[in-house]
Amino acid sequence: VWGVLSKQGDEDHVAFEAAAGETVVIDVAANQIGSKANALLTVFDSTGRVLAASNDFDGQADPLAAVKSRAPFIAETEG
Repeated sequence: VWGVLSKQGDEDHVAFEAAAGETVVIDVAANQIGSKANALLTVFDSTGRVLAASNDFDGQADPLAAVKSRAPFIAETEG
């Protein structure tokens, strides 16, 4: 999925479904492609409960999250 954060504080939302028990990996590649965005990744279930949140991963500026599916997800990125 390609998203664009056009100004500071902008958010992108992506909804998708995953089979029960499936692990979904979400990797925000902003810094990797030269963006100065300091992105925050939050993964919600279909009821709005936070399943995962990541600001940085492994010393890198881009967030990454892996979540085991139980229901449809909504992934939100802001930066």
